[in-house]
Amino acid sequence: MSLIDSIKKHEGFSPVVYKCTAGYDTIGYGKRIKYLKVTEEQSLEWLKEDLEHLHYVLADKYDWFLPAEEEVKDIVMEMAYQLGVSAFSKFKKTIQYIKVKDYKAASLEMLDSKWARNDTPSRAKELSDRMNKI
Repeated sequence: MSLIDSIKKHEGFSPVVYKCTAGYDTIGYGKRIKYLKVTEEQSLEWLKEDLEHLHYVLADKYDWFLPAEEEVKDIVMEMAYQLGVSAFSKFKKTIQYIKVKDYKAASLEMLDSKWARNDTPSRAKELSDRMNKI
């Protein structure tokens, strides 16, 4: 048995973070996250994978998503990427305005949030401005 096969057998694989027997956050085949280093290229690949998955999730959740203009989809995806789909779904008025293609109203609603006031105001303002120009 090769070294890699032996380690894979004994460590087991986990696609999500877990606590190993020593109490460390771990992922994959026993990789301690504390020591994890990642290249920008790998991070970009992860981002692309995450966005591809997010695209499918949003398309499944919202019937207006796939037919929406690309810029609308990009803004919604960035919001959902940052906030998570669950938190994004709480932007009920914004979502309703997007659904009926009232992008100016949607852009104003985006700013009426804790996200825009406290969390990341410059990002929220930039995305709102982009939505307003559609």
